[in-house]
Amino acid sequence: MALKARKKFGFVDGSISQPYQDSDDLDDWWTNNALVLSWIKTTITESVRSNLSHLEIASDYWDHIRRRYSVNNG
Repeated sequence: MALKARKKFGFVDGSISQPYQDSDDLDDWWTNNALVLSWIKTTITESVRSNLSHLEIASDYWDHIRRRYSVNNG
């Protein structure tokens, strides 16, 4: 809910994609991505964080957590 209220959910679900390298929006995108990534990191344990330290994109980080910890019914 907080991510949607702050219009940042797109950084988690990937719908706000990284702009091209020469885009004027790239710096703002990296700033917002870092903010969302820090929010995610503060909600998970150190052991989970340490396994994901190589990821820099919030949507990649979240996708890895989702795939690893989701429960499949079937």
